Amino acid sequence: MSRYGPEDPSVLHYQHSHISRKAWAGEETTSFNIRRFEGHLWEIDNHHRRVIDYVCIFGLGGVLFCGKALDVDHALITALVERWRPETHTFHLPVGETTITLQDVQVLWALRVDGVPFTGNGYCESGWRGLCEELLGFYPLQSEMKENGILASALIHRMMIEPLEDGLEDEAYIQRARMIVLVLLGGLILPDGSECEIPLMWLTQLRDVEAASMISWASAALATLYHNLCEASMGKRTDIGGPTMLLQLWVWERMPTLRPDFVMTRIHTNNTPCALMWTGSFMINRASKHSVRHYREQLSLLQNSQTPASR
Repeated sequence: MSRYGPEDPSVLHYQHSHISRKAWAGEETTSFNIRRFEGHLWEIDNHHRRVIDYVCIFGLGGVLFCGKALDVDHALITALVERWRPETHTFHLPVGETTITLQDVQVLWALRVDGVPFTGNGYCESGWRGLCEELLGFYPLQSEMKENGILASALIHRMMIEPLEDGLEDEAYIQRARMIVLVLLGGLILPDGSECEIPLMWLTQLRDVEAASMISWASAALATLYHNLCEASMGKRTDIGGPTMLLQLWVWERMPTLRPDFVMTRIHTNNTPCALMWTGSFMINRASKHSVRHYREQLSLLQNSQTPASR
């Protein structure tokens, strides 16, 4: 690090408990554990075309089209957390401040920016298992439930053993689409500390397809990411949730010196999420993987030409 502490303590008033103190003291930071769970979702390659259509209507088609999510580089995320400031919701870099924005979320994952907030209802008069039977098409076993949530593995298992055929009622395809949406939300976009439990309060907001299509998924994803970065930067946990994969894609897109080298040329086609460009074979050859110290140094050496415009 080129400087040892904030120049103006009156602005960064959380410094006394910020995780960056370890870096300035020359201490090693243990990489955060990344909380996410999509299980075997990406092994299902026979989703019915009408199910995919409904996932797109719900607004998560862009994430699904990106295919199997890449592995998250724990060391890179950890080094970024050290640079995150909860006072400003920005990464503090030698060249200035920057942050991931709603536009970035929309471009990378094609999630809707404007619209209604994603909240859900924490109370279900018919009971959560009854709600699953109504909106997901099956009555889950007690072992598949956890408090007011359902295990992602239960949804994935159901999709794997019960492929849908042609000629079914629309509701059958909508129910299956809701399963995919829940797994994407709970496992990749909005994962929390449970890693594999999906809050069923979310399902209450997926009842009406058209209404759900108006949800601002990008806002939900970004707010969750900001919250988790703030919690982690204050040393309150050893793991981190939220869409860390999205953050990694943003860094690769915006900071060339931190991205891996791809074996194949990245190609982007019109009307597709930019995250699609980062799928495929790649290799990291600038330093040993999982090195927080390496990423610290790379972030300290950033120049204006190697970063997004300061915000």
